[in-house]
Formats: sequence, structure tokens, C-alpha cells
Amino acid sequence: MSSVSPVSSSTIQTSLPTKISSLDQYYELYNLSIEKPDIFWTLAAKRLKWLKFPTIIKNTSFDHLSDKNILIKWYEDGILNVCFNCLDKHIEHDSSVAKQTAFIFEPDEINGTVKHLTYGELLEQVKKFGNVLKKHGVKKGDRVTIYLPMILEACIALLACARIGAVHSVVFAGFSANNLAERISDCNSSIIITSDFSFRGGKCTPLKSKTDQALKQLHPFQIKTVIVINQGRDAQNVNIPLSSTFEWINGRDYWYHQEMENVSNVCPPEPMNAEDPLFILYTSGSTGKPKGILHTTGGYLVYVSLTFQYVFAYNPGEIYMCTADIGWITGHSYVVYGPLSNRATSVSPCAELKIHSISLYLRHILMPHELQAGSATLPFFGIQTQIVDRETHNLLTPPCTGELCIKDSWPGQARSIYNKHEHFVDVYFKPYRGLYFTGDGCEIKENGYHWLTGRVDDVLVISGHNIGTAEVESALVLHPAVSEAAVVGYPDPKKNQGMYCFVTLRNNQKETDKQELITFVKEHIGAHVYPDVIHFTPDLPKTRSGKIMRRILRKIAEPDIENLGDTSTLTDPTIVDELISTCPRSRKI
Repeated sequence: MSSVSPVSSSTIQTSLPTKISSLDQYYELYNLSIEKPDIFWTLAAKRLKWLKFPTIIKNTSFDHLSDKNILIKWYEDGILNVCFNCLDKHIEHDSSVAKQTAFIFEPDEINGTVKHLTYGELLEQVKKFGNVLKKHGVKKGDRVTIYLPMILEACIALLACARIGAVHSVVFAGFSANNLAERISDCNSSIIITSDFSFRGGKCTPLKSKTDQALKQLHPFQIKTVIVINQGRDAQNVNIPLSSTFEWINGRDYWYHQEMENVSNVCPPEPMNAEDPLFILYTSGSTGKPKGILHTTGGYLVYVSLTFQYVFAYNPGEIYMCTADIGWITGHSYVVYGPLSNRATSVSPCAELKIHSISLYLRHILMPHELQAGSATLPFFGIQTQIVDRETHNLLTPPCTGELCIKDSWPGQARSIYNKHEHFVDVYFKPYRGLYFTGDGCEIKENGYHWLTGRVDDVLVISGHNIGTAEVESALVLHPAVSEAAVVGYPDPKKNQGMYCFVTLRNNQKETDKQELITFVKEHIGAHVYPDVIHFTPDLPKTRSGKIMRRILRKIAEPDIENLGDTSTLTDPTIVDELISTCPRSRKI
């Protein structure tokens, strides 16, 4: 499973096609990517501009016998800059690109002003903000926290960090002050970029005030600089109460527009090793603590650039749109880095499709009859999937259903969990020796098509958001009335999954205000995270060792009480009958 693949001169004389025109061509390239990954990923790397082209393409191992044996390195002796490949490269190749629109931004208001930002203007703004960051002491390798809504300045901030070699950590603007504080503390950033307010769906959120609340939870000298973007709206043209003010600390807080007025537009791109960190992106996971997923420079950009080109079959001149928030990995990859590295014109997620003549809603990537509705189809290049039986750990062959693993590394793979590499190994590599565990269930049919069946770990997927159940449980038990909580998911036709919370109260209380608990969870995690069902119970089904039987709770929540399985190991089996009889969903059904 371990390999170090040097590149011979004979492998860099051709290039990859710009389009995948048939299923036969897909299989030909897929087989090349699996059988000769050094050749395939060398050709993929040639799509970028390198200061030093790598000679070592792949150096990987999934042996989990020790943390040191997990090795994920791609292009490790190569040198490049991500921002240069997204902006400068295109303009240097063709000066007319400077006038091409990079982003079309339509604000939240129906009658708001549409902004077109060209590649030349974007490069100018990125250079200046790179110098703003340098002015405030940001150096190569420093972490920069970005807590912004979907505005153009968010993209500028990401690219400016990449340009000067800083590591950006974007925190979704819907997250609470507590969530923000945890992420700032974990990555130890000393600067945060935020906005006065956030506007989404007609709702105004005081983002600077939430930032101030977060900073009060940290060491008083951790955050030295807060850069605040003024979105140019006031109480006359936006529904903001006149009392909506926020704290301002001179010497710490700075207006973005004022800082941009006083800096040079000369900011050379920092040469970066391919394995230098590019960004940290936090996911709650199943532990209740934020996990900073670490991505590096070279492999990530090669991968997202290639996936954008092939998966979306992008043609120059087309207008492209990704609806993901920049606070998620899809936003990083397919709002910012993937499209820009391919010189695409993108529409901001809040814009109306019809205004900008987006004519492409579903692209025939291979051939029209090859797509099977509901299927994740076939693996991308370099991805070797393996289905494993959860109970026996046997490797299964299609057609089969089990837990989805991946046999070998790919360039866009995360390298670690920031400051928690041992946990990275425990979560993704120890479940199945020599394999990367995705946490997803999957069915592979005879034709090789993959059908994802849902998460098999303690993560809920609700309206596109991955929500760790342990994080919600931790928030619930912080409430003074709550003694214990267990959170599971149930099928929901609108949101994919609903959140079902079993709650035990203190002092033998039978019930408390459910809306108060819902609000409490929102305040501690974010407005997008809240219980759909709260089920009060005097106890939870536990084994004699004290382990909560979540399998049984899931069956009750679904409800699927005919398939509860063995309950003989429970300390008190009668609690199951009580939960079934009081289940609000079973009464509705």
C-alpha cells in the first residue's frame, strides 16, 4: 500500500483531455489513474503553473499500526502558489482575461445592486488585502479566521491568505459565538475577518456582535486584530433596529475599507511547498469537539481543478453557479478554487439563475443513458472503493452492500486533523486495516454504480449540513434542567434527516419547555441546528456497562419497532416499552 513514485521524462510528454466524451474514455483514464497513478497525476499537475515541477508525485501509506505509518504526501518536492494559479496565471497567459468577469454577485435584497468583479479587479483586491494582512503581522503559516457571509470579500480573503502563505480557517456565518470561539482557540489564530452584519433570506444577523461574544470567551490577548467589513447598509435601507450597535475597540478593530485605502497593490505570491497547509476547515464530527480538517497546497489544487473541469464539463465562456456556502468544503472547492483555477465565471449562490442566463442545469457528462437517478455513479479518477462487511470485516465484491472504504490515497485527500493527528488515524484508518474509512454506507451494483445509503457513524445530514450528534448532546446537557441526552436521526423527506432528541431531566422532572431547549441548542451551536423532536424520558436504554443503545433509539425514532433486535443486554428492558408508547412520531404515523 506504500509507494514512492518518481517521474521519468517519458511520462510528461502528453496531456489529459479537456473533456470525457464517452464511457470507454472514462474507463481508459480511470484504469490509468489506478494502475499508473504517477503518470496520471503528473499529467493532471501539468494543468497548473509550478515554480518547481515535482519529481516525486505520490508517497503514501495507509498502514495504521502506528501514527507515523499513515503517510499522505503528493508532489512533495513541488513549489507553487494557489492564488497565482487562480488569478495571475490566466492574465499573464492572456491579458484580455483581466476584463473577464470572475464573479457575479447579487445581494440578498430584491432590488440590490448587482456587482461584476473581473479577474483584474479581483487580483487587485487580493493583492491589497494580502498587504493588509501583512501590515497586521500575518506571516507564512499563520492561521487567519474568516467569519463572513456569502459576500465577495470572503473570496478575496481566502485568496489573499493563499497568496501570502497564511492558512485560512473559515467558520460558517451561521455558527454561534461558542462555535466560533472553539475554532479560534483550536487553530490559535490571532486575527479574525468578519462583517458588521450578515443578510440572508431577508434576515439580518449582527455578526460583529457575535464575534465580540466569542472573543470574550478567549484569552484577552489571543486575537490582536479584528477586520470588519462594512456592507454599506444602514437603518434607512435595511431592517436593522437603530439600537443595533456593536463594541468597537480601537487598536484591535479596523474597518476593511479604510485598511484597503492605505496599502500597496504590489504583493508577490509566496512560493509554497506542495505539502504546506492551505486551509483548516472545521467539522463537528461525532466527538462534540470541532475537528480541524487540514488540506495542503499542491494536491488539493490539482484535484479540485481537475474535478471541476471534468465533473462539470466546463467550457470557457459559460456562466457557472454553485449554491454552497463558502463555510463548507464544497464552497471552498467549487465556489473559489475549482472555478477560478479554470478561469470560470461564477454567480454568487444568492443570485437568481434566470437573470444571468444560466442555461446548464444538468450536464450529460458521459452519455445520456449512463446516468442512473439516485446513484453516485462511478468513482472519480484515482478513487479505489472497497465495500467492507461491518461485522466480519470481510472485503466484499459487487453486487454488495456495506461500509464504504477507499483503498489508496488521492491528491485531494485531507492530511490530518489539526493538532490531533492521532485522532485522524483513529477515526479514518483504524476501523479497517489498510483502508480509509469514509463513514458512509454504500451499495455497489453489478454495473459498478455506487448508491450511498447514509452515514454509519454518529453524524446527521440535515438539509445538506453534517451535524455531529455528540455536539448537540453536549449543548443539551449544558441546560440546567437536563441530566442526559441522546440524539439520533430519522428519515425526513424534506431535509433528508430529522433530529430526534431523547432527554432525561434533573430532579425527576417529567417535562420542561421544549421551545426553550430548542432555542438553547440554536444559541450554542447555530441557528441551522435544532431538534425536530424532543422526547422526554425518565431513563435511556443502556447496557450493563452503561453504554447507551443508540441502535434501539434509532428504531424508535424512525419508527421501526418491529426490528428492535436483541434487548436482553439492557439494564432495564422496560424502558424500551415506555419509549415506544410515548414516541410522538409513532402516534402521528
